[in-house]
Amino acid sequence: MTSQAGKDPNKVQAAKFFIDHMGRLSTEWAKAGMIPAAAGAFGVFFLRQFFVTLPGELEEAAELDGCNRWQIFVTIALPLARPALVTLFLLSFLLFPVRMGT
Repeated sequence: MTSQAGKDPNKVQAAKFFIDHMGRLSTEWAKAGMIPAAAGAFGVFFLRQFFVTLPGELEEAAELDGCNRWQIFVTIALPLARPALVTLFLLSFLLFPVRMGT
């Protein structure tokens, strides 16, 4: 049985792009620039918009269970934010060469 993924030119181009640019993660520019790129105005706005959409009932239920603010963040909000964090990392990774002028 053959895979259909190998026949789609968009998937092949995306795979080549990621493979070609993975070396940038080990450079000094990437180490110095990835965190500020994710912590910029777009990153703050992006994550704020995500956290605003979380239902307040989750926080109320955790408070009734005896959780403090830090426990609510670590045990409820942060695991739910995993997709948003991954998306922000990928967007920062893809847009980082544009910011560096390359």
